[in-house]
Amino acid sequence: MRLLEREKDKEKDKGKGGAVPASSGSSTSIPVKKSWASPESREGKELQPSTFEPGDGSASEDNKPSTKKARKLWTKEETQMLIDGCEAHGVGNWTTILNDPSYSFQSRSATDLKDRYVLMLSDLSESP
Repeated sequence: MRLLEREKDKEKDKGKGGAVPASSGSSTSIPVKKSWASPESREGKELQPSTFEPGDGSASEDNKPSTKKARKLWTKEETQMLIDGCEAHGVGNWTTILNDPSYSFQSRSATDLKDRYVLMLSDLSESP
C-alpha cells in the first residue's frame, strides 16, 4: 500500500516540478523550495528606502554596555610599588601583590600589574 502512495506522490510532483530525487538512491523525493519571487508577484510593489540607522539594535551591534575602562597612566610611585611587590611576593603573584595592604594600587587589576611588568621588561631589554 505504501508503494502505491509513493508512486502517486511522485506522479503529483512530476507535474509541479517541485521535487528532486534524493541522491542516496532511495525512492523518496526532497521538495525544492523556490527562493526567487516571480516577476508577476512583484508587480505594483515599490521598493522602500532603507531606514537603517547606526545604533538601532541591529545584529552587528552588541547591546551590552561597554566594559572597557578609561586608560590611566602609571605613576612612578605605582611602578615602584609593583617592583617592590614582585620582590616581596614573587613575579606572577599579581593578585597577592594587589591585595597586599602595604601597596595602594588605585583602580588597577591583576592583569594591569602583569601588563605593566611585561612592558617594563621589554623596555629594559631594548635599552643598551
